[in-house]
This record gives sequence, structure tokens and C-alpha cells, in this order.
Amino acid sequence: MEGIPMGRRTIPWLGLLTGATLGFLLGVDLAPEPALPRGALVERVLREVERSHVRAIDTDQLLYDGLDQMLRSLDRHSRYFSPDEVAAFRQDTDGYIVGIGVVVGPAEESEGDGSPSRRLPRITAVVEGGPAARAGVRPGDRLVRVSGESLFERSISAATGLIKGPEGSEVELEIESPDGNTRSVLVSRQRVQIPSIGEVALYRPEGGEPVGLVRLIQFQPQSTLELEAAIAALIDSGARSIILDLRGNGGGLLREAIGISSLFLAETPLVVRTVGRTLEPEPGELPEVAEEFSYANEHSPFTDTPLVILIDGNSASASEIVAAALRDHRRAPLIGEESFGKWTVQNVIWLGAEARHGIVKITTQSFHPPLGGRIRHSELGSEGLVPDVPVVVAPQIRSVQEAWWRKRQLDRINAPLEVDELETPAATAPDDAFPPADPIVARAVDLLSRPANIPSLFGPDQLPSSMEPTSEDPPAEGPPPTSEDDP
Repeated sequence: MEGIPMGRRTIPWLGLLTGATLGFLLGVDLAPEPALPRGALVERVLREVERSHVRAIDTDQLLYDGLDQMLRSLDRHSRYFSPDEVAAFRQDTDGYIVGIGVVVGPAEESEGDGSPSRRLPRITAVVEGGPAARAGVRPGDRLVRVSGESLFERSISAATGLIKGPEGSEVELEIESPDGNTRSVLVSRQRVQIPSIGEVALYRPEGGEPVGLVRLIQFQPQSTLELEAAIAALIDSGARSIILDLRGNGGGLLREAIGISSLFLAETPLVVRTVGRTLEPEPGELPEVAEEFSYANEHSPFTDTPLVILIDGNSASASEIVAAALRDHRRAPLIGEESFGKWTVQNVIWLGAEARHGIVKITTQSFHPPLGGRIRHSELGSEGLVPDVPVVVAPQIRSVQEAWWRKRQLDRINAPLEVDELETPAATAPDDAFPPADPIVARAVDLLSRPANIPSLFGPDQLPSSMEPTSEDPPAEGPPPTSEDDP
């Protein structure tokens, strides 16, 4: 091959053969070279890559990517997060963002006057008590510049990308108020807490009793208290039954899943059983199988409130713990589509102080509902929870629904527990309707408008072994777990 010195390609092999042959002929005991310690092996490989690869390689990033791929090969939920990813990971698990506390909307549509202000992104909401509110930013203000960069005819993502930055840093905003006056403000980027409740709605179906709905976005700190307050507000507003909407909820804190289950269960029954290995066996002993049983606590204010739970293909982890426990105890039938089917627990291990070397998230336990009769099983193992009342949503509607849910969450960010009286969603509507059709909520409201009928909604407590999935296209991947004691 042209350009490759053949001597360099053949001599090492010949030398190895010659050395081995001489050793055999002379009777010399050539002991194998001792294996390198794992840390030294990794360092040696990275050094060779850094020195010899045809391109300049960021070997730190190569190491981080390799560690992540190594953990991903164990199962689809184990991960390594590099030091640069730690902040985003913590924001997701603890239910906060680092920012200035504003919601940015698109520029107003022009009315033909050609005014430049009508082509600037607008502040549609300001988080009360947040950094922007303290700096005097108000809803309706337009963003002219961020850190000196013009936002004229720029997108929302461009504006938010310029606003984002490290916690404690400052960003300069040039703002135009609705009256046309401009001003500059300096805003410090800080933590802004995101409520875990995305919707609190009261429906009054014609000819039926009022129905309340609470949409839980994620199981994060304080979720149990927030959910309890939202349900109490709905009951005070006249709701005779409750829909707990766990669609799109990828999980969160295990302790919050147990707390939320407890709100509806009398006599502290079993919520979930976890099975893993002893993490610290005695010296010289192998890890043993260890079981933990988590029971409902005694705080159960809604044991007599009629209840159903909504699930879909993105309901995972802690959502499935709550749904399965309340279904197994025949406290709430399930309505919607088959859930994701994530029956494992991940522990989060910080590497170094403040995770300065990154985070390892590794599967340590499997979890098991009290009965598990509504879990579909296949040759691959346990799959998702099959609803008692299946309602399939067309794929083209799902993305519009998710956009609507985000809009409602942002619209309510300063009053997340406030009850809104809404019209019952339509079961069908044009694909581009906004708000979109919601056949699952429409079906749930119709059924709950006659609470006495709830016992008849429960399907068989044990599924047949050949049960097929109810969703046409369940996602290939589900939402990641979000905490150190998060399933």
C-alpha cells in the first residue's frame, strides 16, 4: 500500500514470533506481562489516542462519552452525566430552571403599519418574585436586545438562548414597554421553581355532576402537598369526583409517589415492593437479594372521593407506581393508553464534592406493584399497564396536545393551584384545532359525571397472557428518571 512503510507493519509481528520461538527453544520462562490496573489502562488508551489519532481529539469528552456508552450498555436507563451536564440534571430532578423567570412569546402579528416593535419577541408572563420581576420587567414588554444583540425578527428560541446562562451571572436586557419607551435592565440569573401541577380544571358536563381534573407534570419535591391542595380546591369548587392526569409524566421522586398514593388509600396498604441487592455485603460475601416494602402513610384525606387515572405511552416510573397501586387496590380504574413500562429504580451517585467529576445513574432495583395484574407481559418481560378503559389517540393529535399542555402550564405559572372552569374537551376535532381534541379526557368526564358507575369501569384484575398493547405506536424510549431515589 502506497505511503505505508511495510517494515513498520511487519517487524512488530516478526519480533513477537521470534521472541516466542527463542523462548521456547532456549527453555526460558517468559511470564505474561501483568495486566494493567483498569485506571492505568484507560489512561494509556487515551494517551495513545491523543498522541496517534489522525485528528486532534478532545480526550476528556471521549472519556465522558465512553463512560456513558458503557453504562447505557447495561440497560436503557443507566447513564453517566459529565461535569458539564450536572447542572441541567439537577434542574430536571429538583423541578427548577436557571433563568430570569420570564415566558417569551412570538412577535405580534403586523397590522400593516410596519412598526419594528411588532417584530420583536414579547414577554408574555413574568414569574412573581423572580429575578425579572424584581428588576421591573412586566408582561407585554418587548425584547429589543439581549447583551447587546438585536432580537429584531429573531425567533423565540434565539431570544431564550441568549437569556440563558450560568446561575449567578447577569444579563442585560433592552426592553420596549407597550407605550414605546425603552429602558435597559440588568437581571441576575437565578433558580426559578417550576410547579409540578400543570392544570387544575373543573368541568360541568350537561346532565351530570361536576368533575375535577389535576394534571401532574412530574413527581418532584412538594408534589404531594401541591396535589392535595389542588384537589381540595376542586372539591371546594363543587367537584364530586377527580381525574388524576398522569399522561406524559415520566416519573420523579419515589417518596412523592408513595405520598400521592397515600392520599387516596385507607388503612396503609402496600404501595410498592422493590427488589435489589445488598449494596454493602460483609467482607468476602457476595451481595444478596434484598427486598423493601413501601406502605401508604396515614395521611389519606381523599379515601372516599371517586377517582380515575389517565395514562399514556409516556406515563412511566413513579407514574406507574401510583397508577398500579391505586388500580390494584381497586381505588381507581385506568383510562387511556398503555403506559411506558419502566419497572426499575435508579440510584444517583455523585462523583466528588458537588459532582465535580460527574454523576453516575445506575439501575439498582426493580419495583413491583401490590398485584401487578394490569401489567402486560411479553417474551421481553414486563411491559406497560393496560388501561381498564382503552382510548387510543391519533398520533397527529399528540404533538398538538403536548403544545396545549405546555401553554396551559405557562399561562398558570403564577397561580398553578387556581381552579379554572373549562369546557369539556371535544372527543374529535380538526387536527390543527387549538385547544385540540382530547378523547381521553372527554371519555373520563363522561364516565365520572355519573360517579356511581365507577365500580363497573374496572376490567379483569388479571390480564390474559396473550394481551396485546392498546396503543398504536408506543414510544421506543421513555422519559428519564429524575432523582436519586427515583424509579
